[in-house]
Amino acid sequence: KKKRLGKKRVMRLRTPREGWTEAKLEKAERVLKKTHGHDLILSHLVFWSAILVVVIGNLMIALALVPFLAVLNKWFLDLVILLLGLVMGFLFNFLMTNVGHLEKHHFVLAGLVLPAVAVVNVVFIVLISNQMIEAIQITNARHNPWVIGILYGVAFIVPYLYFRLRKVYK
Repeated sequence: KKKRLGKKRVMRLRTPREGWTEAKLEKAERVLKKTHGHDLILSHLVFWSAILVVVIGNLMIALALVPFLAVLNKWFLDLVILLLGLVMGFLFNFLMTNVGHLEKHHFVLAGLVLPAVAVVNVVFIVLISNQMIEAIQITNARHNPWVIGILYGVAFIVPYLYFRLRKVYK
């Protein structure tokens, strides 16, 4: 028989085994339920820790972009943005795929919120960098914050989407 446990289904232990009484089967079920609860709590803790790591990592990447924004021309800067976005995207994907007991809403939340936070971080940093370029009178052109932010956000989410779609279509 299947029994609901949280949002997961757990097979009930009803297999007749030598020496397994009804009381022993029920005790084993209780132990499995208790273990599952601890695993679920640990998975949520790891999930939110991974989210925090990715948000802090994106903020650090955005701050590290300031000198690049001041001195690099458009095409080379775009390449740097793409590479940094892909690296952070692979880190994000690695963290999300290695957390057990996650449900669909966790992936949807992470897949929507984190790229949005990454884009906003980069947009603000580009705006600050543009002000710095004007203040110090650097000859480099000002950068469009939305283009750079969206470029970073797309590069950030590509590894996650690639691995999710690859998993779906296998």
